Amino acid sequence: MEKLSSMEFPTNSAPPIIYAFLRHLTSLLSSTMVTMQLLKLLAATATRKTLASYMSPTPLSVAPHRYTFLVYRQLKNYVPPPSLNYAPGARNNFDLAAYVKQGGLQGPVRANYYREGLAQAA
Repeated sequence: MEKLSSMEFPTNSAPPIIYAFLRHLTSLLSSTMVTMQLLKLLAATATRKTLASYMSPTPLSVAPHRYTFLVYRQLKNYVPPPSLNYAPGARNNFDLAAYVKQGGLQGPVRANYYREGLAQAA
């Protein structure tokens, strides 16, 4: 596998968004190796379309809530089910099990969570 040191990444062949990312990456990781595989992954990701914009966690509450992130494996030619409405209000009471089944998703393959509340610790 071809590796590029943090200061030897391709400047002329990298798309502008990748070049900007690599500049940031190299400033943070001066001794880390950047692989061509990573560059290809970043280039592929840069051309993808955002289907739904980020929404901050809701509902706001004084008591902490647990917010969970689940990552599912998508088939190569995955297309979101047409029934999914990307309007922010449509995400309330989202039926995850039905979406996973309808979309043919596999997993979850990764997960994470955090607790968030407006109350401050005493």
